[in-house]
Amino acid sequence: MTTTKSGIAVHPNNQPTFNITLESTGIFLGILVSFSALLGGIIKAITKFNSIDNNLRDLREDFNTHVNAEGHNEILKQVK
Repeated sequence: MTTTKSGIAVHPNNQPTFNITLESTGIFLGILVSFSALLGGIIKAITKFNSIDNNLRDLREDFNTHVNAEGHNEILKQVK
């Protein structure tokens, strides 16, 4: 009785591979959503600060206009 031995030739793959799985896709999308939410919050805060700055500038201009219109400077000169 003769026995035959079969062999499988294997060539090792030494090149690194990049596998995209459902888990890695979920992590990547989670990072993108978190980053966009953080960026949106920062933009909202900057917009709010700019709005406050504009309101203060308008109030300062209104105050100066009111002071000049009422003649407070002349009254202060008379009181001194």
